[in-house]
Amino acid sequence: MRVTMREIAQRSGVSVQTVSQILNDKGHLFRSDTRERVLQTARALRYRPSANARAVRSGQTLCVALLLSEASFKSMLTRELLDGICEALSQHDMHLVVARFPDEELSPQGEMPRMLREWMSDGLLINYNAEIPDTLRDAVAECGLPAVWINSQQKTDCVFPDDLPSAEEATQYLLELGHQRIAYVDYQEAGHYSRFARQQGYLSVMEQAQKVPQVFSRHRMPPHFNPSERGWLQDRNRPTAVLCYGPETARLVAHEALLEGLQIPDDLSIMTFSAEWHCHFPLGFDSMRLPHLEMGRCAVEMLFQKMSSPHVCLEPCAVPLVRQTIAGTTQVLR
Repeated sequence: MRVTMREIAQRSGVSVQTVSQILNDKGHLFRSDTRERVLQTARALRYRPSANARAVRSGQTLCVALLLSEASFKSMLTRELLDGICEALSQHDMHLVVARFPDEELSPQGEMPRMLREWMSDGLLINYNAEIPDTLRDAVAECGLPAVWINSQQKTDCVFPDDLPSAEEATQYLLELGHQRIAYVDYQEAGHYSRFARQQGYLSVMEQAQKVPQVFSRHRMPPHFNPSERGWLQDRNRPTAVLCYGPETARLVAHEALLEGLQIPDDLSIMTFSAEWHCHFPLGFDSMRLPHLEMGRCAVEMLFQKMSSPHVCLEPCAVPLVRQTIAGTTQVLR
């Protein structure tokens, strides 16, 4: 049974108002023995404040909602991103609730999810970053809650990795290692904005360097690969380095290279974009690390700005990627 302030007041021999002020850290004018008696009684009764009652009094839930799609490829949630969000919220003494939406609930015929129909949080972090339904955008606008989009390029109020200049940096790095024939490979299927940005960054640097770009894109995953289609690694003018869209693509490129008898990185250097810096397939690849920890922190701070000024549209925040190199995995050509 939940203990109330009235019970603590009766046990302590003080008023309910006195208990309320002391437990809410506003009772500095009371004598120290009175404060200690109230606090000891509260501990003995295992009193816990009611968040619901506080929300009714203050109009604030001290809670932020993270909105996700049930389709994982539409709402990539890494441990680093979640850590960044939770760390930033804890500094404001707030907590996080997670709501996952089936796509049917976001259809014009479906009823909007409860999280968007009721006032259950003080703000929204929307980690819905691919194939975003128009109905979701409309529902977020209509619900009236401050909202920030994560890993999605919007006109305002969003946080995302700065992919284009990072792809330029990665391509320039491979050129500086001496590679003349650098390919860009993308085997992904999800329609995320970063696919265009990363490829565009690669193409712009190759054009500036007056090198011939090679772009390979096959929108299918194993086991549908046909060994006879591996001709791009058989050609005598094959790439000596490959910049891959992501770790899944990098693993497939490594697999194809090994089937052709190529050694990594002696015959083929592989660089990729990755949310986590770890070994892949089982080789370690140089990577442009996606700043998910920083994105989580930045999204929360942006949301607090929105909560203090709900009608102000904030400029998009592009967070830089960091190049991370594993010794011996990217070949220097001499």
